[in-house]
Amino acid sequence: MRNAIKTVDQLDKVGLHIKAVSPTGSELAKITASIIFGIGAGGVTLFEKLLFEKSVDETFSLFVTPGAGDSLFGHLRCSLLQPLGIDMPFEMGVTVTSIEKAEGHEVVKAMAKSTDGCGGGCGCGCDS
Repeated sequence: MRNAIKTVDQLDKVGLHIKAVSPTGSELAKITASIIFGIGAGGVTLFEKLLFEKSVDETFSLFVTPGAGDSLFGHLRCSLLQPLGIDMPFEMGVTVTSIEKAEGHEVVKAMAKSTDGCGGGCGCGCDS
């Protein structure tokens, strides 16, 4: 029997490699991050819709314009945009590096962070 390929689904812990490139093609920043898929109070974000059913090593890209952070990333803005430390516009290249079921405590921690903001000065509304 063949093993099914694991793809991103609800409550998965997803490892990501993210590369930001300027509109002229210059590399601006690279980060690694992990998120818990599908926990946002506002539902699945546009970013998560692009990530859904991707498998390890699959990639996608999106163009991030000024003012689009909230609509694209929602509660993930602090986890994905703030660590890049750059201004928009840029193209974001995303590679899935790992997929595993999140443990209960990881889900609770991520849900709490998604409602409290990041404290990182990224414009999410939390000034701590």
